Amino acid sequence: MAAHSRSRAVRSPCSAALAGLTLLAASCVRAPAPEPVPATRPAETPAAAGTPGTPRAAEPAAPVRRGELAYAPGTFVYDVTSEASIELMRDSTFLRAAPLVDTLTTAVALSYQIGGEGTDRLVTGTIDSFTVRSTGLVPGARAPQVGPIPFQATLLAGRLPARFTTQPASPAPPDSTCAAPDTPALALVRDVLVPLPLSAAPGQGWEDTVTTTVCRATIPVTTRAVRSYRVIGPATHDGEPALAVSRATRITMTGQGTPRGQTVTVLGAGHGAGSLYLDAAGTRYLGGVDSSTVELTISNGTQTRRFLQQSRQETRLRRE
Repeated sequence: MAAHSRSRAVRSPCSAALAGLTLLAASCVRAPAPEPVPATRPAETPAAAGTPGTPRAAEPAAPVRRGELAYAPGTFVYDVTSEASIELMRDSTFLRAAPLVDTLTTAVALSYQIGGEGTDRLVTGTIDSFTVRSTGLVPGARAPQVGPIPFQATLLAGRLPARFTTQPASPAPPDSTCAAPDTPALALVRDVLVPLPLSAAPGQGWEDTVTTTVCRATIPVTTRAVRSYRVIGPATHDGEPALAVSRATRITMTGQGTPRGQTVTVLGAGHGAGSLYLDAAGTRYLGGVDSSTVELTISNGTQTRRFLQQSRQETRLRRE
């Protein structure tokens, strides 16, 4: 199943929800556009919330000051690969001997260009390909490659990504309560525009909150991630001098839908950790690794199942 497709019908509401949530696993730890709250300055009043998956950004944006980090103009190409698994957690009511595990492998290639030297800088780019392959619980949900999908974003103060827009490969049905089906792909785009710290000083910390809604198996599932960043200090990444940044994430997931006429609810909570790398000057994102663990509960009122979802994602800046 691709970012623009929907899960095929399955036999029961709980299994329908599971089929969708396995595909959600590939993007639950990704970083949709941030709502920055730098730790070293007072929080600013946020703008009104937009459509699901659209970030809220502090306004007005502060200008880039001497000594503060900012993204450099240029063209950048990234490869993002991830693997996610979701496993049914057994209880006394479950009799099947073999484990139920679905594994998803996602591969994304994307490029973007940063232009301008002013306070707000325009980012234009393309999701060149986006593939998702599934094994196990949903063996038939194999996604064709999709792309290109153009997108735009704004870098507030040259360092805080916001205002992402994209032209969906296939729009959501007019009667759908779910977000645009290309939201998972756009979430990965946001993840390669990491919000930069105010400075490269070790110990510098900041936080953002991300809320994204993705529709799976006709169930809109909202993921909220509160992410805390901290500058670790000088490092080396892929043989290049770098600035290491850690990221800790607190994750909650909620959703409700009526597949096959029965109400299905989804609840989840978990945590994530990441090691991210900027170039030594703090002007380019070189890549990094993220991992997460989330426990999910899916219920249709008469039956409740618990699942363990584990994900790992790696991002690399392509050297041309």
